[in-house]
Amino acid sequence: MKPTDEQIKAEIKALEELRPRVRHHTIFGGDNRAAIDVQIRVLKGEIDDFDIDDLFDEEELTEHERDSAWEAANWMEGEGETDTLSENWQPLAKGNL
Repeated sequence: MKPTDEQIKAEIKALEELRPRVRHHTIFGGDNRAAIDVQIRVLKGEIDDFDIDDLFDEEELTEHERDSAWEAANWMEGEGETDTLSENWQPLAKGNL
């Protein structure tokens, strides 16, 4: 089921609050905070599913950011594997490490 406007707003807020607490880099060097930023941009409608691969091809997104953007785009269509995007970042937040 697609999220409501209220759920999207709540998710943006949750991601913004989590962002500074999330481990900055993955073990492979990917920037987790940039990945969260791109998810927020998708939720705000600044990037749509037509833009994601183009931005990656133009090297404006890393692979980690592209994958995170697709995760957000899929969640917006009700196709996410989890109820929220933020729950995927919880394990990487300080206090949960």
